[in-house]
Amino acid sequence: MSLVKRIGLGIGGAFVLVIVAAFICNVWGISSKKSTISFSALIEQGKINELTLTIYCMNPLVLTRYPLSVGDLVDNRHVRKFVIEGSILAEHVESFRQMSHAELIPVENKSCINARLYYLFKTENGEKIFSVAMWGDDSSIFINGREFCENDIFYEAVEPFLREFIEQEWEKYYNSR
Repeated sequence: MSLVKRIGLGIGGAFVLVIVAAFICNVWGISSKKSTISFSALIEQGKINELTLTIYCMNPLVLTRYPLSVGDLVDNRHVRKFVIEGSILAEHVESFRQMSHAELIPVENKSCINARLYYLFKTENGEKIFSVAMWGDDSSIFINGREFCENDIFYEAVEPFLREFIEQEWEKYYNSR
């Protein structure tokens, strides 16, 4: 075998090893650790008390210099954070059941998120199992990081926990006029 062929095979073999190593080390963000707990399964099994709901919200009338990512929203000084424990969530289980069975239609044209509302469900051991960020173009929503067409149930399910915040924000708005 000639030297050129050996070098070519060596480079090809090294390339294959690099690709395999990249997948093993999760260099490209492919996680080998997949959540074994499903939001829908916990709801259907009546184990909602094992969850915690954390909501981050900001008045949509607050102007920002650029669209907010979820991280920007969470770190923003204007954000309000609410943590709701499982026993309170159990009172709203039907809304969460509707949410877990909602039809999700992927958007045709992906957009940039401008997060004003973000919520996530975590298990007792802190594992994030379901998250929703609102809003993108045409009021699209981002569920577990993927963009879908608007579906009102994803707002309506958490709206009871936001009522006091909404009332306070509208009161501030009307009093400042």
